[in-house]
Amino acid sequence: MKSAGKMIFLAWFCFVYFSYLYFHDSIHFFFFNAVLLLVLYLFYKFVIKKIGLKIRWQINISLWKAVVLLFLVAYIIACFLSIPYGDGLKSGISQIFVHWIFIFKTMFSRALFLSALCIVSASLGRKILRKLNFSFQDITTEYIFSFGAGTLTMLFISFFMGTLGILYFWYIIFALIAIVLICKNEIYFLWKNLLLQKISIQLSDNFSDKKNIVAWGYIFLSLFFLITFIQTLYLVPTEYDDLDIYYSVPLLFADYHGMVPTYNSVSAIVGGIVMPYYTTINVLLSPYYNFSISWLFLWLSLFLFYVFTKKFFSQKIAFITLFISAFVPLNINFINSQKIDFILVFFSILSVYGIFQWLNFKESKWLYLSAIFLGLTIHIKMNGLFLALSIFILLSIFLLLRKISLKHYLVYFIFAGAMLILMVFYNMYYYHNPLAPFRFKLFSHNTENIFKFQERVTTYDIYSKTDYIFRRSDDITAITRQNNASNSRIINFFWLLWNITINQKGFNYIYSEIGPFLLIFFPFFLLHFFARKYYKDKSLVALLVLSSIYFVIWYMKGYERAWYALPILYFLFIFCARYLEKMENSKIKAISYILILIFAMRSLFFSFFFMDSQPHIINTPNISNQNLAKFPQSRLLLSLYEHINKNIIAKNKNSLILMMPESRTGTIQQWDKHIISDHWAMYWSYLVEENYSFSEIKDIFIQQGITHIFFSNSFYSWIKSFADKDDKKYQIVKNLELFEDFKNTYLIQDFCTEGHDCVYEIKK
Repeated sequence: MKSAGKMIFLAWFCFVYFSYLYFHDSIHFFFFNAVLLLVLYLFYKFVIKKIGLKIRWQINISLWKAVVLLFLVAYIIACFLSIPYGDGLKSGISQIFVHWIFIFKTMFSRALFLSALCIVSASLGRKILRKLNFSFQDITTEYIFSFGAGTLTMLFISFFMGTLGILYFWYIIFALIAIVLICKNEIYFLWKNLLLQKISIQLSDNFSDKKNIVAWGYIFLSLFFLITFIQTLYLVPTEYDDLDIYYSVPLLFADYHGMVPTYNSVSAIVGGIVMPYYTTINVLLSPYYNFSISWLFLWLSLFLFYVFTKKFFSQKIAFITLFISAFVPLNINFINSQKIDFILVFFSILSVYGIFQWLNFKESKWLYLSAIFLGLTIHIKMNGLFLALSIFILLSIFLLLRKISLKHYLVYFIFAGAMLILMVFYNMYYYHNPLAPFRFKLFSHNTENIFKFQERVTTYDIYSKTDYIFRRSDDITAITRQNNASNSRIINFFWLLWNITINQKGFNYIYSEIGPFLLIFFPFFLLHFFARKYYKDKSLVALLVLSSIYFVIWYMKGYERAWYALPILYFLFIFCARYLEKMENSKIKAISYILILIFAMRSLFFSFFFMDSQPHIINTPNISNQNLAKFPQSRLLLSLYEHINKNIIAKNKNSLILMMPESRTGTIQQWDKHIISDHWAMYWSYLVEENYSFSEIKDIFIQQGITHIFFSNSFYSWIKSFADKDDKKYQIVKNLELFEDFKNTYLIQDFCTEGHDCVYEIKK
């Protein structure tokens, strides 16, 4: 029976693993990495071992020296990677050294800034937590919670500075100096107890020794840490959401020194409290922008996750979990952007950590600290509500089982709710709805034709005050996710699991990849949960209940985006690591580890490919800071956005451009005044579906003050490609097809980039 079980596991592992590689066109990666590993192993066995060369060394170094050493290694790698690029080789060795100096200045300033940010945030947080009588058993846990509390405080400080109109460079510097002076004792404490803490890594002669394998694993993780840091040093943002929201809004915030309404964009609600924080960093780092913030919070999240798993489970499970989580391909893509998802992940893990501290030590202050971090997750991004609802159900179960008092239960959610007061005021001021983006008839959402009543209509008005999104949200989800394979919900459920992990349509290969290991190991963990009596571990049971609740909520309301479940995905990897750690067959376990390592190498290689895809410190020797600051944009759209800035907006200060079906507006000057970002063509589709004639639509555009329409043929082709031959069943595709007829009659072509993206002027 055991033999049959082993064969079933091995067959399932191979089926999922190689299906994943096949659908992601990565079989060649597998063979390349496998051959590379084999060559290294044979070199060790027949060369190093045969000549009797002893590989035995031990590193015993303080943390601050380790950081300096890692920086130097990263700098050497970056210089080596830069040699084949640009004019350096053609212009002589002097030009290469000029480029290397530029690389050093960029890397050093970024590393120094991130280090200072970590130290100052943690010092501020430690001072606050000490005032609240929090005590910690070890320095790492204290640092993590202190950093969380300090970052939370800085988020609110930057928010209030922006609201008061004082988010200027020197005000920011004065605020930072004040924080440093207030927290000077805490800074000294962290230097003495954290940065001077010793790190030890030891390698023995025995290559296959378990301690050696773990040491090599940490070395490989360190290499990945360095490579991803280099990867983030892009010179310009290129990602859709970055340019529209995470980049544009903070820059406009810095320009106006106050809150910037984002109602022109469909993606209007993206954590108002984070925007001033990003603005502060943009102001300090200008003209180089804050791509490294995503990287910083990814690695802080992974470190926090490791500490959490080590404390409540075991060091071995923590290491396996860390290794699987770090090399999730989605991470490689997201650190390349300014998304706020890893900030959400960090505070989500802190919130769950606080609950587990309370479960194990029964100190109510941990429960309330968890509540504060939970409220902040909703402030950061609205899908923080997934975790909030999951914790609400979990604590309700505890209340029924009398594991928590009614007083603690109520106070927990009062604390969490108090964190949302700023959001309520923000939403009332900008959206006239305290619960935005949720739409209730008390505040908004009518089915009337809003073009008859409002002088100026934005995409957000259509989103919030009509029933369009209720009618079309499933349509948009279906066309981009392709998650309905049958009329049966059961079949669709299993298809969803396969689709999001193995073969998700709608995005590039690694935009939504979470890797195959969750689908490989988690079903077998569930099979062993009762057979091996895992239910006796109360921490494991609590985490499984919380994860299951979160998964169900995400499945029902997450619109099948894998990254909406990021906070819980990392926790699910704990169950995978638990199963792998308890696996009895050593040969199958060894094969599993080797395949995990090969997959990790694939993720590492992706990081190198990203460095070559857009302007980056290693491939751009001659960068003009002035041009970078004025036109921070991707090379592909440079001419288009430069034309809009110079020939449309500069010549007509009253110009208003409907961007359809596009959201990449971040390179357009003062886009909040001159742009209606019609992502997914909601503006156009609403008018078409209200049965307006083309001539009436033209009159409405003129009445609204719209002077030009931007149409992205490439984006339209992208949408249409999802539908394949079934494009007629998707209303959004049919609506966009109608634009071709409208364009030929009522628009004049103003500018095109090789026919892909065009700007049209409306005929008067």
